[in-house]
Amino acid sequence: MSVVVTSVIGVVAVALILVAVIPWYTQQRLRGADDKAYERFTAATELRRVVVEATVAVLLLVGAVTAINEYRATKARQDSERFAQVIELLGSPDAPTQIGAVYGMEGVASTAAAIRAVTR
Repeated sequence: MSVVVTSVIGVVAVALILVAVIPWYTQQRLRGADDKAYERFTAATELRRVVVEATVAVLLLVGAVTAINEYRATKARQDSERFAQVIELLGSPDAPTQIGAVYGMEGVASTAAAIRAVTR
């Protein structure tokens, strides 16, 4: 499991404890107390809920950006490997292999925008 997924699971668990478990426990203890204490508890619970929701939203956004960056880096690495393999095949003494490498170069050029400038 990646670090991002593990972090998101941990944040969701902490958020669940802060938003659901603690307020429920405190509410059980406040039953029968005066109305002012219950109102303060309700206001604090709503504030806690808003803070936790905002934190979770920010962390999910950071996770999404990290995932996108990892995807782009992996894609660039794969494109570079394909380019290196095609270049290696161009050096083959076998003519059909060289022709296949030219077609492979076309495929690399059409899918990898970063390598396209080098292949033209």
